[in-house]
Amino acid sequence: MADLYRNNLIIYNPRAGRRNGFKVAKKLQKEFALYGGTIHEMFCANSLDAMRKFHQENAGNKNNYTLIIIIGGDGTIGPNVDAMIKNNIKVPVFPFGRGTANDFSSFLKTNVSIKQAACIIANGKTMDVDTLKVSMPNNENHVNYAVSDAAGGAFTCGVMKYKGKRILGRWGYLLRAGWHALWMKSQHVKFSVDNESFQEHVFLFYIINTKHVGSIKGAAPLARINDRVLDLVCIVKCGLWGRFCIGISALFGRLHKSKRIRYRQGKQFRVEIVGKAIRNFTITDTDGNIGGNYPLDVQIGPQISVVFNKNAKIH
Repeated sequence: MADLYRNNLIIYNPRAGRRNGFKVAKKLQKEFALYGGTIHEMFCANSLDAMRKFHQENAGNKNNYTLIIIIGGDGTIGPNVDAMIKNNIKVPVFPFGRGTANDFSSFLKTNVSIKQAACIIANGKTMDVDTLKVSMPNNENHVNYAVSDAAGGAFTCGVMKYKGKRILGRWGYLLRAGWHALWMKSQHVKFSVDNESFQEHVFLFYIINTKHVGSIKGAAPLARINDRVLDLVCIVKCGLWGRFCIGISALFGRLHKSKRIRYRQGKQFRVEIVGKAIRNFTITDTDGNIGGNYPLDVQIGPQISVVFNKNAKIH
């Protein structure tokens, strides 16, 4: 077992996934002990304010932990990383996917069984990965760094508020997205990517760090988690047949080749609403949490160290 991971902290979201964060934490503690590892402390992140206060209090004593294990989905991992960056806490993170979509941990293949998670941590494979730095007016949750994506439009704003995901899990996302695909309306939007600007009528967009968004693994086929660029994907206005073709392209990892997609890579992005905003474009989304209003500015953030599964196809 790697010496680096002998003094560990577990932060769990009691509401993530099927609301069993504490049970998962206790089982992981037991499994990890079989490798000689110890869990120094377990913290229940039952609110953003409690989580931020915890990181602030630990910022002055960075030798407390050698690894922070975060149990939850993107909406839990992202705000924790945000607080760590703001408090200059440079400790490796193990993102243990136990949320609904788990896009970040899916890409790293750390949304595994508890026994597998203990084994991955004990093996101690780490890498530095990118984050997103986001800025927007009326930032509701005051989160400025994300690990997975920043997005807006039909699927994002409808799905992130969908309560059925607690019962149906990731299928709740997919079913809700399918419903939106039938009735969604387009918005006139101006995009700026580095030195390029263009305008489109789009159903949705996402600026992404990995290949996955909303459990769709082919959402950004060219994305790499550590290449110091982000990927913008815009679904432009089209008919029902076009929307169906987009879904097929996503399933086969060919979304970037679709004529109904605007795909760009870059380091700095700005998204502005042109004219009056329709209902689905009044608010943004970061890592599945409510963000703020437009304009949305996104750029490459600092890298963080993560423990990952050696079987993950990072490149």
